Amino acid sequence: MTRLSVIITTHNRPKQVKEALSSVLCQTRLPDEIILVDDGSDDVLEPAIPVFVPFRMTRFSRPQGGCAARNKGAEMASGDVLMFLDDDDTWEPDKIEAQMAIFEQDEGTGLVYTGRMRVYDDDRERVISRVWPEKEGRLFPSIFFGNVIGPTSSAAVRRHVFLIAGGFDERFPAMQDFDLWIRCCRITRVRHDGGCRLRYTVSRANRQVSGKSDNHRKALKILLEKYKASLSELSRQDYKRMLASRYRAVAVAVRKTSYLRALWWALKANLLRVHKKDVTFLVPFFIVARVKRYGGRRGVQSTI
Repeated sequence: MTRLSVIITTHNRPKQVKEALSSVLCQTRLPDEIILVDDGSDDVLEPAIPVFVPFRMTRFSRPQGGCAARNKGAEMASGDVLMFLDDDDTWEPDKIEAQMAIFEQDEGTGLVYTGRMRVYDDDRERVISRVWPEKEGRLFPSIFFGNVIGPTSSAAVRRHVFLIAGGFDERFPAMQDFDLWIRCCRITRVRHDGGCRLRYTVSRANRQVSGKSDNHRKALKILLEKYKASLSELSRQDYKRMLASRYRAVAVAVRKTSYLRALWWALKANLLRVHKKDVTFLVPFFIVARVKRYGGRRGVQSTI
């Protein structure tokens, strides 16, 4: 049977990481080991949860970032498949079972992902929206047009694929998951499990690192330079499509922290490739949020 290592990374979130760990221990198929990497939290973390599978923990003396923490966990792992879980996310009970079944049925697949349910950090039971998985197969170079795989917590990757791809690039202050998926898609086939088995947390208080505009600007610069050779092979139209998708992704990420910066990124995207959703950036986020909450109470699916 294929062995699985689950790697949980955390920084200053003792309550949330316990919920993440609990979601792993409640799986219909348990992992063969759990590795917890504490990225230099202010206080020493001591999970007060009975762990009945092999469990190891390591701690950085000072914060080194999510990429370094995940790479450390992967270095310690012994499983054939690696699953990463951020401390503020949780998995639905059958996430491991669904994804491992695909690996064991299809040796040619090196990465499996799931869809996600977006939830607020202060009300994780209520689902804001769902992002269903769609794309499968050989996703390079189409992966450049958008991160269809999703955040780190959504995917499972064979260990040898992760190692050949080179792991997480620690230079990236944002878009780390997207960068890794590009490299994985270059060397393996991708499948999804057909469901939404990740509860992906969105902070109301705008504290998420992914919401910092400067981080995304720097990450985009690194990304474009890193894949210059591959991007140069795209047609002019496809290059514009790729660039517009990245600008739009930055706009979405920074919208809650800076409306004007989000609008600026959306306008840049629109100049390259018109998209109907760009009009939503003309509306301040707090209005959009109220519309979504109102629609949710009335059972209406928002398109904003």
